[in-house]
Amino acid sequence: MPAGLQTFNADGTIQDDITTRFARILHTQAIPQFYAQSPDTDPNQVYPSGSFNVPGLRGWNPFYFFTGGSLPAYFTPRVTISDNTVSWSFSEISNYYERMFLFEWKNNYGGINLHVGVY
Repeated sequence: MPAGLQTFNADGTIQDDITTRFARILHTQAIPQFYAQSPDTDPNQVYPSGSFNVPGLRGWNPFYFFTGGSLPAYFTPRVTISDNTVSWSFSEISNYYERMFLFEWKNNYGGINLHVGVY
C-alpha cells in the first residue's frame, strides 16, 4: 500500500503531495559559542571549525538547517557535506567584515545547533 501525505484545497485540488519521500533528521550537532575579534584588531584570528560523521547520508539528498542562539543569519558557519561527513567552519567571517562596518560588529558567534537530515 502506498504511503505519504496529501492535502487538498477546499475545491478538491491537491495543495501538497508528499507521497514519495519524507524528510528525516539524522543528527543534531551543537556548534559552540566563541568570541571573534574584528579582523582589524586581530588579523591572525583563528575561527573554529569541525566535522562529524552521519551514517546514512550517502545515497540520499542531504539537507541542513540551524536553530537556537542569537546568531545573525549572515554569520552562520559554512557547511559542506561529502559522503557521510559533515564539515562546518566560521572561516568566512573575516570576509564579511567589509559589510559589517555598516552594522554593529558583533563579537559572539555560535551557540547554535546544526541539524542534518535526508529526504
